[in-house]
Amino acid sequence: MLAAVEQIIGPEITLNPIQHIRPYIPHRYGGGYGTTTWHQDQAVTQADADGVEIITCWIPFTNSTVENGALRILTDVSHAEDLVIGHHDDDEIAEIWPGATPVDCVLERGDAVLISAFTPHRGTENVSDTVRWSMDLRFQRTGTPTGRPAHPAFILQSEADPGSVQDSFDEWCVRWVEGHENVRSGKFPHGHRTE
Repeated sequence: MLAAVEQIIGPEITLNPIQHIRPYIPHRYGGGYGTTTWHQDQAVTQADADGVEIITCWIPFTNSTVENGALRILTDVSHAEDLVIGHHDDDEIAEIWPGATPVDCVLERGDAVLISAFTPHRGTENVSDTVRWSMDLRFQRTGTPTGRPAHPAFILQSEADPGSVQDSFDEWCVRWVEGHENVRSGKFPHGHRTE
């Protein structure tokens, strides 16, 4: 995965603190994971990261099909990096990017899709009988703002300073506890930006 990311952002790679493992519950069971409306991942960072190339890597842990709510991206989107959008419905997206083509990412378990944090995407309704599980990780060039200053970022690869790579589980745990304390203290902005 890092080899693919390196082709885009170079050899100095940091794992952004915005990371998720998601259960995508079948729609018939209700709950908060039925669908996800159109959005850009950049909208969940603070504005200081708008000039940073952040790559989202979406990995299904189960096969991703149209029936179980495949990731859907918009192609043919011009100047997406000039506009940061939160969640919008189909009609609003058609006004923002007329003529954009939606593509379903039908994938097998363990495949991966790399998209820009500015790529508009959504999760479609899971009409199957099973939960679709996925993970999304975000990568960026080391030393650039993450858009989440309260939370820890981790250096995963470095040609310039191999000793800077952070691969200790204990350190990961300590830094995440500190990050959550930062949010609770109110020292740093957190959450989705307002449009």
